[in-house]
Amino acid sequence: MFAVTSAKTSRKLGESPSEEDLCSAVFQFGMKFNSKETVLVPRSRGGFVYGKIAKPIKKMGCYFDPSAKHSYVEWQVDYPDVNGRVLCKKQPSNLLGKIPEHLTAEKTAAPNQSRVLGSPASLRDLNNLSFNNLNKFSVGETVLIPRSSGGFTYGEILSPVQVSCLLPLHKEDRHLVNGWSVALDSKMKKTLVNGFIGKLPLCGAQLEVVPIVAPQETRKKRKPRAKKPKKGKSLTKRFAEMSSSLTPASEVGTMQLPDDSNLLAEEEFSDSDEEEEEEEEQRNILLETFAALYNSETLSDVHFLVGVKEKKRIPAHRLVLSARSEVFERMLYGPMKEGSTTLDIDVPDIDPPCFLAVLKFVYTAKVSLTPEIAMGTLYASKKYGTQGLSHACVKYLKGSLTKRNVCMMFAQAQLFDEKQLELQCLRMIERNAKDILDSAGFREMPAECLRTILHSDNLGVKEMVIFRACIRWAECECKRQRLEITKENKRNVLQEVYTAIRFPLISSNEVVEEVVDSGVLTSDELVQLFSFLCAKPGKKSELPFSSKPRIKFLIIGTDWAFEVKQMICSFCPVIADAINPNIDQPTLSQCEKYDAVLAFSSSAFTYPDELGDVLADYLEGGGGVVVAAIASDADCHGIGGKFDRSGFSALNRGQRTHNARHCLGKLLIPDHPILHNVNRFDGGFQSWRVDTTVSDTGKLIAEWEDGVPFAAEKIINDRHCSVSLNMWPPSTNISKDGWETLTDGTELLVNSLMYVANA
Repeated sequence: MFAVTSAKTSRKLGESPSEEDLCSAVFQFGMKFNSKETVLVPRSRGGFVYGKIAKPIKKMGCYFDPSAKHSYVEWQVDYPDVNGRVLCKKQPSNLLGKIPEHLTAEKTAAPNQSRVLGSPASLRDLNNLSFNNLNKFSVGETVLIPRSSGGFTYGEILSPVQVSCLLPLHKEDRHLVNGWSVALDSKMKKTLVNGFIGKLPLCGAQLEVVPIVAPQETRKKRKPRAKKPKKGKSLTKRFAEMSSSLTPASEVGTMQLPDDSNLLAEEEFSDSDEEEEEEEEQRNILLETFAALYNSETLSDVHFLVGVKEKKRIPAHRLVLSARSEVFERMLYGPMKEGSTTLDIDVPDIDPPCFLAVLKFVYTAKVSLTPEIAMGTLYASKKYGTQGLSHACVKYLKGSLTKRNVCMMFAQAQLFDEKQLELQCLRMIERNAKDILDSAGFREMPAECLRTILHSDNLGVKEMVIFRACIRWAECECKRQRLEITKENKRNVLQEVYTAIRFPLISSNEVVEEVVDSGVLTSDELVQLFSFLCAKPGKKSELPFSSKPRIKFLIIGTDWAFEVKQMICSFCPVIADAINPNIDQPTLSQCEKYDAVLAFSSSAFTYPDELGDVLADYLEGGGGVVVAAIASDADCHGIGGKFDRSGFSALNRGQRTHNARHCLGKLLIPDHPILHNVNRFDGGFQSWRVDTTVSDTGKLIAEWEDGVPFAAEKIINDRHCSVSLNMWPPSTNISKDGWETLTDGTELLVNSLMYVANA
């Protein structure tokens, strides 16, 4: 048994909890912890230890169901092992025990002699239970269930059920996972997820009296530790010393239980820590011995001639390589065996640093990666079947993705069939489509990668931007194939991908000015395209090109949001959705599905601060926001929360005004993208707006005729993420109080959304 400390003494990290803490600790979903807070951490071999909260980590996925994808929080907890080394665990909140600040008077465990359904758990069972999501249960099994008041109580497994996963940060992301129906007494039962049930060691199906032997009487004498080899000894002696210190496999973890199967093997659990230490030490000896042989001529019986141009002769040991890789085993001992007893194997397709990285992983189980060798090492690890190294390479590459290298990594991920890396690269390309489509890396991509990108629905840029990028790619491809850059050759190199360009989304003027002259489309295809563009809705003929919009907008408004959405969708080929925040408060996960968000108000926001927090988080995550009147009002008609506190708006909050006609006045930046084709704007006889000024970090774009700010932008880290329009979005076609329909209000709204979406 573990030594139990007193609650009145200090809680020492890495040690077993006191009885008071075990019986009072609260395990709940959604629990919040403070930095450096002391908590109870489940041990892999059973029971708990004291740990210290390091930090929360936001993750995507699901702790209980690997196939589910949602955001949730894990907590990093640090504590020392018996050797003083700091261990790190990452657990969801329900697997960490929160110790109350003021322990209730005399909370103690149940007597060790009984397990009664619904009664508090015994101290022995608390110190030995297994508490994680990997446990397996059977019907009728006795288990421990966390109590809302703290500690655990005995329960009995009734049947498997599907339960709601409570991990997601947003309620709409909740889903069903495997769980159990558990009886707490003759009348009360609960349904719990698999990872929220404690498994008892050697627990039978019946609740019954289980006698135990006092720990003091059964404590075994500690085995002497295996000594680490000292430097300077020969390898032969080191192997001999290591072999003599290893415990035979038949002796490890095999203890004879008493005839009474209900007796707990107290000795087995009391010595589990010591056996674990010894096994770890033996593994360290083995790794240290192998590490001494890495890239060493000592006892080597194979050499690799590595390099594309200049060869480097690298020594290795067939036994070590074969033990760690089936590919090496077949190469060195099986049908693939090359050469004679002393092997020299040519490796012409891998650079020496990458091959050495593979060998280092084989000999030491350690990974040393740099940006220069990561991709080459991934190729080498795939070739030689070192899966652990492949996973480490992919993880490293995911963490080093940038807009400059994402195209190259995307191509390599497709080549090596690394689906997770490929998906992450595609997501980065989608989020930064305008910049990446104009990059040199995009022009160097293989045609297969280009086709994958063009089939994406989430590029979030105008189709003309995509078409121009494809033309630049075709010109570079002609050079790579040593072809003259002509219309015919450009069409030929685009033959496999050009049908993925969504020509119906390009305006008829742009088709005439650029598409026709490019030679990419044949005469028949151009006739079909013009017929489609000129046809009335409902009478459009089918085309070999998709017409599904790639750009998605979200319209948030207390009134008229759905009408403004229809107005925008009828003006240009985009996907737009509308939401009333007073009926359905938008969440961050909802906003993240869109390239830009337009927010305005007609009546007061019910939750202005919550809306402001969501929009601020969306902006910080790379989204674009357009705020229109009267959402910058000084009262609850305006957006509050983090959006207001952190100064994300380009205009200061002010008092709303109306009952007077106003028109667009001076253009401070006439060639600004949001003013493209905006020649006239009349706010209508009401001209709803806010009497405001430009914020300290805002940039004024245009004014009303009386000098009041009309449009401004907010630039953060060279990214135009926020535009403030001091006009009310509905037109007179929607509301009699709106702006005059015959002026250019729709162009202004669409231009602003496209601008912040970087489309």
